[in-house]
Amino acid sequence: MQLYPFCTYLNPAVAVSVLYRKWNDDIVSVASKLLLEEMPLPSGSPGGMEAFRCSLTSSFFFKFYLTVRLKLEQKWVSSLENGSIFI
Repeated sequence: MQLYPFCTYLNPAVAVSVLYRKWNDDIVSVASKLLLEEMPLPSGSPGGMEAFRCSLTSSFFFKFYLTVRLKLEQKWVSSLENGSIFI
């Protein structure tokens, strides 16, 4: 797999693993594990700092997870306040 600098890479294994799952904390551990497995950075990679770059990938996913979770919670609270959802 050839990755070019400054390009977006869609990881199909991660995409499939999170599709139709409940958006909870378990999804973070599953996705982080798959990201590290599917996009390995061997020692001596151009640019160096392999460990940092691997942790950066996981932290970007974690930030995405938190953003989506916050939006879902805001939508849920808004629906409750508007009476759109009956419990």
